[in-house]
Amino acid sequence: MKVLKLNQGSKEWYRAREGKMTASEAPVMMGVSKYQSRTALLKQKATGTFPDVTPFQQQLYDKGHTAEALARPHVEKLIGEELFPTTGISEQYDWMLASFDGVTLLDDVVYEHKLWNDELAKDVMAETLSPHYYWQLEQQLLVSGAGQVIFVCSDLTDGREPVEGENFVYCWYESIPERAWPCLMAGSCFGRSWLPTSPSRKLSGPMRPR
Repeated sequence: MKVLKLNQGSKEWYRAREGKMTASEAPVMMGVSKYQSRTALLKQKATGTFPDVTPFQQQLYDKGHTAEALARPHVEKLIGEELFPTTGISEQYDWMLASFDGVTLLDDVVYEHKLWNDELAKDVMAETLSPHYYWQLEQQLLVSGAGQVIFVCSDLTDGREPVEGENFVYCWYESIPERAWPCLMAGSCFGRSWLPTSPSRKLSGPMRPR
C-alpha cells in the first residue's frame, strides 16, 4: 500500500480522493448502499459536483468521528497493537483508495468503526454483516494487503466506559475470494465509465486473484 501523508478531512485529503474509487464508495458501486444509488455516484464522479452537507449530517459525522477516536484505545488493548489512522492507495490498482480509522504498524490489521445503532450491533454480535458494510471492508483489505479487519460498533461519547453488548461490540472480518474479485471487477468497470480517457490516465484492469 502506498501511504498518503495527509490528514483525513483536509483539503489535500479530498483532493487525493478525486479520480479514485474509495472504500466508502464500494457499497454504492456494488449497488447495495442504504444512502446513495450507483447512478447518483456516477453523476457526482463525472461532474465533480457533490451535494452540500446539511447541519444534521455534519453533527452526525462529528459524533461518529468522536466515537471512533474514543473507541480506538480500547481496540488497541484488544489487539495488543497501536493503530494509526491512514489513507492509502493500492500498489497494484492505482484507482483504488481507502481511508482507515486505524491500521497496525505492519499493515496486517485494519480497524473500522461505525457509530452505534441497535440493528448493526446485533449483526456484529452475530457476525453477519450486511453487504452495505462488507464491501467497504473488502476494498480496505485489497488496498492495505491486511489479513483481517476488526469491525467495531460503539458509542462512548457519553463518557461511559465500554461495556460489551451495551455500547461496544466488535467482530473480525477476513476477505472472501468470491467477494474480492467482484469488487475489483466492479471498481474497474465503474471507473472506466466516468474517468476521462487519456494516455496518462488509464485504469489498470484487475487480474483474477489466485
